[in-house]
Amino acid sequence: MPEPTIHLALILLLTGLTVLFLELFIPSAGVLFAISMVCIVSSVVVAFFVHPMLGVALIATDLILACVLPGVVLKIWAKTPFGRRMFLDAPAPLADNDLDSPAITSTDGFDYMTLMGETGKTLTPLRPSGTTDFAGRRVDTVSEGVMIEKGELVRVVSVEGHRVVVRQLDDE
Repeated sequence: MPEPTIHLALILLLTGLTVLFLELFIPSAGVLFAISMVCIVSSVVVAFFVHPMLGVALIATDLILACVLPGVVLKIWAKTPFGRRMFLDAPAPLADNDLDSPAITSTDGFDYMTLMGETGKTLTPLRPSGTTDFAGRRVDTVSEGVMIEKGELVRVVSVEGHRVVVRQLDDE
């Protein structure tokens, strides 16, 4: 058996960290993780055989690395081509004027709030959703929970974002 030295402890620590890094890219069902943990724990044991203070210093180093290294690796990894496919992009921040505006518009600039109280004719049965014609504009609508047949007159009772809720008009 080789004489325990500081060099052996550092080699075992670096080997453990390298194998742990490889675990990110090579699916091994935890085998590489187990190997890395054996190397890291062995480095601490070897360090204690060299000198007890060296063992304590290596444990402190391992704890600091365990806290700092994952964040650093994830920051760097998220910028790689492989990492960009693994992480979602943050949502775009809202402009100040977006927070004040209650109007919800579609991709073609239509303001759904203008439909409030409007009357239209169903183009498809609403079971409970379907399509309704409002002055020549086809809009996806939802009934208040009851089925409405095709060709019936409806009135918009609420607009919640892009969700237009309608109620069938009485025959009166």
